[in-house]
Amino acid sequence: MIESQTKQANPGWLVSLYDELKRRRVIRTATLYVVMLWPIIQVVDILSPTLALPDSAMRYLVMGFAAGLPLVLLAAWLFDLNQRGLVRDHGASHSAETDQGLLGPRTELAIILLLLMTVAGLFYIQLQLEESSANSVAVSSLPTALSGVESKAREPISSNRVAVLPFESFSEDANDRFFAEGLAEELLNVLAGVPGLQVAARTSSFAYRGVRKSVQQIGGELQVDVILEGSVRRNDIDNTIRVTAQLIDVRDGAHLWSQAYDRQFSDLFKIQDEIAAAVAKALQITLFGVGSVNRQLRASANPEAMILYSMGQAELDRRNEMGLKDAVRFFQRALDLDPGYIAAWVGLADASALQVSYGFESRAQTPGQPDLLAVAQAAVDKGLQLDPESGMVWASQGLIYRIKFDEEAAREALLKAIGYSPNYAMAHMWYAPLLANVDAQLAEFETALKLDPRSSVAGYNVANLYLDLGRDAEAMEVFASIVDANPNYAPAYQLSARISRSRGRIGDAIRQSEKAYELSNSAQVAFELAELHLSLGNYAEANTWVSIAKPADKPENALRYDWLEVQRHAMQGDLDQVRQVLQRMVQPSEPDYERSLIASYAAYLMGNPQTAIDYWRQAQKLDEQHPHKMRPLDLQQFASLGAIHAYQQLGQLELAADLLDALKADLDQAVASAVRANPDVWYRHALANQLAGQQRLALISLQRAIDEGWVAFWQARIEPILQPVSVEPDFQAMMAGLQTRIHLSRGQYELEQSFAARPATSGSGSE
Repeated sequence: MIESQTKQANPGWLVSLYDELKRRRVIRTATLYVVMLWPIIQVVDILSPTLALPDSAMRYLVMGFAAGLPLVLLAAWLFDLNQRGLVRDHGASHSAETDQGLLGPRTELAIILLLLMTVAGLFYIQLQLEESSANSVAVSSLPTALSGVESKAREPISSNRVAVLPFESFSEDANDRFFAEGLAEELLNVLAGVPGLQVAARTSSFAYRGVRKSVQQIGGELQVDVILEGSVRRNDIDNTIRVTAQLIDVRDGAHLWSQAYDRQFSDLFKIQDEIAAAVAKALQITLFGVGSVNRQLRASANPEAMILYSMGQAELDRRNEMGLKDAVRFFQRALDLDPGYIAAWVGLADASALQVSYGFESRAQTPGQPDLLAVAQAAVDKGLQLDPESGMVWASQGLIYRIKFDEEAAREALLKAIGYSPNYAMAHMWYAPLLANVDAQLAEFETALKLDPRSSVAGYNVANLYLDLGRDAEAMEVFASIVDANPNYAPAYQLSARISRSRGRIGDAIRQSEKAYELSNSAQVAFELAELHLSLGNYAEANTWVSIAKPADKPENALRYDWLEVQRHAMQGDLDQVRQVLQRMVQPSEPDYERSLIASYAAYLMGNPQTAIDYWRQAQKLDEQHPHKMRPLDLQQFASLGAIHAYQQLGQLELAADLLDALKADLDQAVASAVRANPDVWYRHALANQLAGQQRLALISLQRAIDEGWVAFWQARIEPILQPVSVEPDFQAMMAGLQTRIHLSRGQYELEQSFAARPATSGSGSE
């Protein structure tokens, strides 16, 4: 009986609670709260790309909405908003007057219905936007639709060059930033595969990451007429992304085309296809269908692999030891996630091969250390297996062949790369050194720089060759652009040091080389610092840098340390020690072209003309066996001068005359055509004039060498060609003046060093 009464009481209690919730208008308040805030969420979601709101904005808005609901319900239970205002509700005994709401039931119902209709309308608009994002929008129709008036027809774009800037991420997560950049890079690769479309290289366009410049400035610097930029916003709640892309005419900053894409985070290929097709249409380029674009040029469908690839590419661009090693790790991790990722195979090959090229690793395999060229070749083989017509992969193959000194194979591979991908800057840059003609080399280097004007390494190669040609002013212009694009690019400071050295500013050259070594830890830079200190007579500092450079240098460079030893003994006037070192150089253990030239020149300096001729002829035979191999011009010319002198000493005047005529023609052209010839060229010009019996011209050329920055006074002490002129007062005056200038330079450098080492005083006493 009691159990029956209890069962009847429970329904009554629930009914009473419902009636009380209804009387206090808690249910209607909850309904109004939901239908009022839901349109706000929809509006924010629709407008967030335009307002540039971060991904977290929507998440925080939804969390705030959910957190506010219990507070609103509690307030509705405790208080009542009626015709008397906001009053405390004391329960069912409350007077009937207080139950008269501020708005009548019908009004409240009408408001709820109106808000529900608004929600439905916004939902419909959102669906329409999502559907429209799947289709490309015609360029000419968008401005008319937005303005509501008839738009004037724009002049056709005169160029088919486009740059893809790194997409902006509206997220504080670093991985999302790398994902946005990776997506932009893959769009760049897709567009680069469109016939007739020229796309600025990644290195150049991505140099504008975070740079606040107008599109007109960027377009002018990249030499493009159209820029594609965009943003990526990821929604963590439903794992979707919104990609907004826009095409801008750099002539006036007008938007030619704009579109938003809402997709699942994994649906990357579809977004790439749609944007690529829309941009191609906007540029009025005839496509044979999106499917005709080589799909293998694109990125991984794995977002994390794309992020890792983008991180690896950023490290590869640094071109220093740590950057290349980190790049290998990032590319390998990307490939672990997606073994079919061609761009990552290319990155792995280049990062591995460049470590060998820059001397960071030995080509010989050592225990516990992978053979980096083998790693690079395996990566290239995999890339060619995935796409035999990838220009990027063939360029990597050419780089490997170059490092192996297989120039014919390198030339063939790089020509294939240029044929498949004529706009790939690295293919032109790596092909240039294979050309014997300096003008042809410069043309290829300049093509690479034009294709990738913000590339530090492309700029360095152009500036370096400008210096070889005596075009210092142009070299300095390129140097400024390199530092502007990448202030941590070590070779740029080597370039600056070379310019300072050629002008006789040894102290400046040392400081710039020290900056380069700080950024690179390169054996080459350490060797250059040893040379610079030795030229000032800083023997202890020179020995320190030799001890750093020599253990880390390549075995084939060992002879240049012998030449440093010759220089030191000659500067100290110890000619017996000079002869001992030269004797070692006359007996190369493994004679090849360069070693034979060095042996020939060393024998000439020792006064052994027949030995000099023998090694000279041996070098010529080796050269005939490999006619297309790259040769060091300065070594060739010094050895030629020694051979001419040796022929004259042996009475073989006809052979001497023929060789002298050819060499003098080259040197005459070099000093005549250059805006400012290298001082070493002027020194060799002086030697050639002396061999031709033109002593007065020899002295003039020697003075010109000194004026242009030549400081190797010690070389004249051991140079047989200059022995007849060494007794001339003009010659002795020049050498004395040169030594005085070097002495003053050393004093100035020591003074600057003492000031730099002096501790700064501080009035505050803080450390």
